[in-house]
Amino acid sequence: MDYKSVFKTAFVFSAAMLCLNSSDTSASGIFPEEHYFLPKNKSILVLPLGKIFNDFVWSFSDKNIALLDNKGVITGIRQGQGTIKAKNIKNGQISSCSITVTAEEPVKSVYSLPNQPVVNSKFSMCAVTNKNVDNLKFELLRQKDNPFQLAATKSEISTDTYLWTAPIFLDKTGKYLIRTLYSSGNGWCFPKNAETTALLSSENKVNCPSSEARVASDKCIDFIASCEGFTSKAAPDYKNTLFIGFGHTIEPFVPFSNNILRQEALAMLMHDVNNSYYGKVLNNFLVNNNVFFNQQQFDALLSFTYNIGIGWIVGNSELKNLILNINGQNNIPMGRVESKNGLNLRSEPSIKSRKIGALNYGETVRILNSGGSWYLVRTSGGKTGYCYGEFVKYYIQSGGQPKKLDEINKEKFIEVFSAYHNAGGKRSTGLLSRRFHELDMFFKGKYSKFNHTYYKNAGYKIPMGFNK
Repeated sequence: MDYKSVFKTAFVFSAAMLCLNSSDTSASGIFPEEHYFLPKNKSILVLPLGKIFNDFVWSFSDKNIALLDNKGVITGIRQGQGTIKAKNIKNGQISSCSITVTAEEPVKSVYSLPNQPVVNSKFSMCAVTNKNVDNLKFELLRQKDNPFQLAATKSEISTDTYLWTAPIFLDKTGKYLIRTLYSSGNGWCFPKNAETTALLSSENKVNCPSSEARVASDKCIDFIASCEGFTSKAAPDYKNTLFIGFGHTIEPFVPFSNNILRQEALAMLMHDVNNSYYGKVLNNFLVNNNVFFNQQQFDALLSFTYNIGIGWIVGNSELKNLILNINGQNNIPMGRVESKNGLNLRSEPSIKSRKIGALNYGETVRILNSGGSWYLVRTSGGKTGYCYGEFVKYYIQSGGQPKKLDEINKEKFIEVFSAYHNAGGKRSTGLLSRRFHELDMFFKGKYSKFNHTYYKNAGYKIPMGFNK
């Protein structure tokens, strides 16, 4: 793994706190919660962000139920409950939380191929399961259409794992929810969180510039995978942040599968770029600011964002401002409060932060930043604060023209884009090569397998400090 920004890490932690499967109890020491649930054969990182494993003496009460490694990862091996303790070496403080190992989840991952399907072309729904699953079906639901189910066929991909697939042709564009249901001797059931989405487009829509949300092309998925490399087990980067699969960040206190297969890693990558915050934040930024972009431009920016994080979007970066001011345009992002109960204005992007004001239903505000779930806004009276974006209708103040990435200042874009080549405060030839590959994608529609020394012959200006 090359590099992830601090902004990405902070956003990951916020997202993790929203999806914890824990009881509603108070925190104990370094642990945000006192009780966590962990499915058998899954793992959980119990080391909070910013903490160092060797600063504590760790223990778990029952090694027959779960095992703790030297990275702060605990793995459930048998159903039951135990207590994990962490004693701070410096001050002697003991933190503890209980972990309940629950039944194994039979469906490990769900995805569809290709990642960017088009109507009237075959695409396949896929699921990875353990061998306790006897039969499996996929259920598809498109907006207000009636759901329909399709039986899947299995193939063995390891001694304890099946891959289930079901090919299908669809003739309607739109976003489809794909769920799995399986039987294992006790009737059919829908497992929790065993679903994905597929966005079907027309061939013309895929190839033409628009200001509509997109998903990564399959060539983009392949490129990102070639850059990140495959890791079957949790491994640390140079900052001791744990990754798995194709560069997936392991979030503290969120269960994950360790020792995974390439099919599971692919599903994880596709979920990260489609349904996690990388693609969502990038799409929100481009669409909400009336930017017209084609598939190759989106792919290049998505690969870039997956690598360095969302900081360039949610912060005040030169690259962000370069896009927002294409041709000197200065469209003004605005918002209208749609909650009939009004909306609180807070000092920080958190429900726990101080309330500094209130917005009325129908009130309009100037949106200063809309990168995440919270919007930074300014009222007509000049007060600045954060409000939850779900209850604010985003629009561009009339008078401006669409911003077209085709018309961006090419020389300046290359200069600013190429500057993101540092890892750990040091210049990285690998990162510079990745930037040049992404520039090929952005301007030429050229997708190629990652080459660590590509920077030498890519044809772009090499920044100072690099030896050719």
